Amino acid sequence: FNVSTSSQKGRINIIDESTGIYQYVPLRDETGADYFTFVANDSVDESAPATVTITIIPINDPPVAHSGTLTVRQNQSIGGVFTCTASEDASLTFTIVKNALKGTVQLADATTGAYTYTPALDQYGSDSFTFKVSDGINESHQAIIRR
Repeated sequence: FNVSTSSQKGRINIIDESTGIYQYVPLRDETGADYFTFVANDSVDESAPATVTITIIPINDPPVAHSGTLTVRQNQSIGGVFTCTASEDASLTFTIVKNALKGTVQLADATTGAYTYTPALDQYGSDSFTFKVSDGINESHQAIIRR
């Protein structure tokens, strides 16, 4: 058993050349159809090439929440939008995990990640709060926004 044409979207590991047992491992983030061709031989004759077609089914990767920074003047609010990486068709829900210590965070729109940060009266200096995002199946790790 020998692979004569390699796959484009994955790696083929020959486990047993005498029986033709193989393992196919798709490359990261690849989906759709892939194929490879092989020939079998018995030390005397070689078969005609045969094609193995493989369908790579996409998986639902969890969204990835992105940390960030913001700058705000003392005694003034500022709006922002939490950011993340997720599949295009994902229906996202953002949540605040830990509110700020020197102010408050209001989630204006849980589906877009729009929020308003308001520092407590006469507070200045560093502050932070954390959020996460869900696609209805998986949740991201927490991300932090620092002031």
